[in-house]
Amino acid sequence: MSHSLTKIWIHAICGTYNRQPLIKPEFENRIFEHIKELLEGDLESYVKIINGTSDHIHILFLQNQKYSLTGIMQKIKGNTSH
Repeated sequence: MSHSLTKIWIHAICGTYNRQPLIKPEFENRIFEHIKELLEGDLESYVKIINGTSDHIHILFLQNQKYSLTGIMQKIKGNTSH
């Protein structure tokens, strides 16, 4: 019996509203850690790296097949916008 294994690496880029420089250096690591905990805990996706600047964030993660990319991004954007 054959089994298939799918590995989909996602490079997501999340920008701030109107590319305003809203991500302050003193909060940057807390935001990155929050996103990592969300992806690895709730969404069961392995995170390779998270980084960014004052107006956007880059996330490289291995997508879990149980969740759609749209659902993952909605959860990340919704949780970090506050």
